[in-house]
Amino acid sequence: MADRWKEQNLRETTLDSSLEKRLAIYAATAGAAGVGMLALAPPARAQIVYTPAHIPVPHNGYFVPIDLNHDGVSDFSFWIRTYADFGPYYVDLFLYARKAANAAERMGAVPAARLASGAVIGSAQEFTPAHLLFGLTLEKLQKNYSQRGTFSFCEGDWKQPQKDAYLGVRFAISGQLHYGWIRLSAGCQTGQGSGGVKGFITGYAFNSEPGQPILAGQESAVSADSGTSRDPGSLGLLALGSIGLDLWRRRE
Repeated sequence: MADRWKEQNLRETTLDSSLEKRLAIYAATAGAAGVGMLALAPPARAQIVYTPAHIPVPHNGYFVPIDLNHDGVSDFSFWIRTYADFGPYYVDLFLYARKAANAAERMGAVPAARLASGAVIGSAQEFTPAHLLFGLTLEKLQKNYSQRGTFSFCEGDWKQPQKDAYLGVRFAISGQLHYGWIRLSAGCQTGQGSGGVKGFITGYAFNSEPGQPILAGQESAVSADSGTSRDPGSLGLLALGSIGLDLWRRRE
């Protein structure tokens, strides 16, 4: 009887000691992880400032201003110019900027490229200043006259009618460069006179963090820790030592 009591007491003591060690390891691991999370906490995320829009570009030569950061100052303007030049008749859709630093993303020889959704817009890309006499030509309709009659054709990267393509833009706020996009439905069609050139603004956005990129069409910030596991059981596995670490790695 005494031997059985001693054996049971020894088992309980061993179990209690083992449990205390496991709890101590768990507490230490959890504490270290907590400190690490605090130390490695990401800085405040940049804000993506998105503005929905529904703005047609008129054919009367009036500017349509775009104020990306809503400070009351136009960052870019769209306008359609109709003019004749010693015979040919032209209708152009322009992107214009008053500040020399404000520019559109270029692609090769195209000064203001038409971007697809998800394209990266940032310092790694090349830009063309929009601070020109009339601005950057997005699309052009040219109508020529001759003794045989008239013929028309369209030019420019934006000539093919398409809904919701993107202009990558760079602009200055208090001397610091920011990157953004302007969503534009545009296209050129012959046989419609000046109405053959169309432009319709459907939204715009920019990254509030200077120098940081944005994706074409991005309307909100992406969480820096979106891929981080929040499973509280992970710390429990870590507390099991090398075996638990191996199990944790398999789960991840």
